[in-house]
Amino acid sequence: MTKKAKKILFFLASLFLVVIGLFVMHPFYISSIKTRQEQIKTHLETLAPLELEYLTNFFKRLVFSGSFGYTIFADKPMSFEVIHMDMVIPSENIDEFDYMALEHILDGYRLREGLETWQKYAHCFPLNGYSIIPFACPLVNCIRIAIINHHAFIKVVSANLSDFQFVLGKDLSAEMILEKFIAEDTTFFESIFNHDGLLGTLLGFGRGNAWEYMKMRNSDFNNLESVLHFFPEKPTDVIIFPPQFGVNPKTDETKDLRKKYAIQWEEVGKIYLDPNFLEIVLFKLCGLGGLKTNGAETYAKGFTSENISLRHSAFNVLLFAHAEISI
Repeated sequence: MTKKAKKILFFLASLFLVVIGLFVMHPFYISSIKTRQEQIKTHLETLAPLELEYLTNFFKRLVFSGSFGYTIFADKPMSFEVIHMDMVIPSENIDEFDYMALEHILDGYRLREGLETWQKYAHCFPLNGYSIIPFACPLVNCIRIAIINHHAFIKVVSANLSDFQFVLGKDLSAEMILEKFIAEDTTFFESIFNHDGLLGTLLGFGRGNAWEYMKMRNSDFNNLESVLHFFPEKPTDVIIFPPQFGVNPKTDETKDLRKKYAIQWEEVGKIYLDPNFLEIVLFKLCGLGGLKTNGAETYAKGFTSENISLRHSAFNVLLFAHAEISI
């Protein structure tokens, strides 16, 4: 038998053993996922009713208007939201004011309680591939919450590494930049936050759009709207906010982003309306699989939840009232 034939035979034998191993281990892997899912459900059941409301409202707000859904369920590298820590419900009797009602999600009532509940129980929901990080905010009584999709973050930084090294240091790798974020390095965060090109890239706006915005803003801010169009271009009645930012409408980058976010927009909206919204979010953040819900198989990765209507015309006028960042 020739050396080449031996190599082929060895390769086929190795491949056979790998397949057999996967076949044997698959049931144990599925069992492990189901066990961890049940643990998450059990932890949620131990929360007091108000704590469960606070936590649900916290993630509802971040997905509804903060673009967190595109980072959790898709490939947006990072999103952030500003939380007002002293938002007071405009009623002495909480029974007369439903802060969980959709029309009050934007107002951000009880988000401080939601953040505190998350911080209290975060150890019960160990994140896998994601980080949720609080950063100081220059606004009074406010805090910035950032979420990072590790895989998407490293991918976009690696693709634009020369940009990041030029601003932050030539010796930094994509993994090192991620580690600094996870370590809650406030100085490092501010360096990126104050650089529109890097920040827009990380927020999934496209490298070209981000740097074009920075160039126009630094040279002639008054002509910005004539060069960069707002994304999306028109109001819509889909129930959650899409990512909102300035784009050069003529580039292939923008065309690709428009197609991608149009698909993700509807799919994240379905998850937002799912009765098991909080479980689906936590399953995904913890790196787990699908969830049976309403007779349908909802996979965090595959967006196969039931086709729930997303139309809600009352929110047409809101789409331009809130932006993740004024880019």
